[in-house]
Amino acid sequence: MDYDQSTQVDIESTSRYIHQIDRRINDLSSTGNISIESLLSETKGAFPTLVLNRCIKLGIGIQNTCHQNEFATFRTFTPELHPLDFEWYFTEESAEHLAKLLCFRNHSLLCLGAPTVATANAKLTKNTFLVDRNRLNIHRFTGKLKNVNCIYKDVLSYSEINKPFSVIFFDAPWYKETIISWLLRAAQLIRNKGIIAFSLFQELTRPSAKDDREMILEVSSRIGNIEIARNALHYETPLFERQALIASDTFINFNWRKGDLVLIHVNNTPIQISHRFLSPQDQWDSYTIRGQVIKHRKFADQKKEHIFTPIDNCHNYIFPSVSHRDKRRPHINIWTSRNKVATVSHHNIVASILGKLEKYPYNSNFDSNTIIKHLDLEKEKRWIIPLLKVLDF
Repeated sequence: MDYDQSTQVDIESTSRYIHQIDRRINDLSSTGNISIESLLSETKGAFPTLVLNRCIKLGIGIQNTCHQNEFATFRTFTPELHPLDFEWYFTEESAEHLAKLLCFRNHSLLCLGAPTVATANAKLTKNTFLVDRNRLNIHRFTGKLKNVNCIYKDVLSYSEINKPFSVIFFDAPWYKETIISWLLRAAQLIRNKGIIAFSLFQELTRPSAKDDREMILEVSSRIGNIEIARNALHYETPLFERQALIASDTFINFNWRKGDLVLIHVNNTPIQISHRFLSPQDQWDSYTIRGQVIKHRKFADQKKEHIFTPIDNCHNYIFPSVSHRDKRRPHINIWTSRNKVATVSHHNIVASILGKLEKYPYNSNFDSNTIIKHLDLEKEKRWIIPLLKVLDF
């Protein structure tokens, strides 16, 4: 398919997607004004900013009592969660409900990339295992992981788990290829007549979501009998997503994101599905600076004329999106856990600065002059001052 054909397909797909959202909004509002909570709960995963913008286009009034900076009900994590690590965590209530559902007959539970479910399950049984590549969980869940057998490896590249499990739950990044890969990894680790459970995005999460879901569920059906619990999984809105919402003038003070829970009752037959697991290619270096997680692209362009370049339409450097489809993403080579982004040149210099900032005493004065003097960064002053603005210090 050439470029023009591909572009036309994208336009047509987006047009159908918008039409589906509009039709859903019209159906929901047919009985009168609807609250923003009810609307976002029933628009099948469509992003709040898009839903509310479509309401304006359609002339539909929404009851919205939310105001800017009303986010007091959300938990905070230190170090903070980051979009590039796909760190949308379940609410405490949802994690506890899921743990009670999956923890039965004292069977072992393997969690792939779901630390909140693992910590909730550990309250009920000691037979809890977690595979997650992010070692920052050690600090985020201090004391809560002591009864969890933690394996800090990537789910797909780690192959040393030999024990078959009775129950496996995974919360993969919400992309078709990733979910199928994690599903087939789980299928290799499950006992016959065991249960595989996972979170699945809803039909309007993105233009391709409905077709992607069908393919994921088709693969699931080859493993066992399927149950689907709609809207069963509730996610907390992480700080980076709250920042993106505020930057796009979308003010909501509740946890809007939900997933469907898929349960697979594995058949009493050997699972014969061939799949090539590819080791992930991590293109970002990660730094933790005063509680923030900073991602710096490893292969940033060294030939930029400007040392520091803001990303288009990112007021105060805040990226008003969490979408993988956003066309600005390739231009970002520094990205914080508060969804601040920019393009910076001279990769090695920036990497050196971030490494030094990571070791800078937490309680020390964090103004640019003090840092430049303390870390002997006079030659790097041109980078330090704009960089601190992005780092929110």
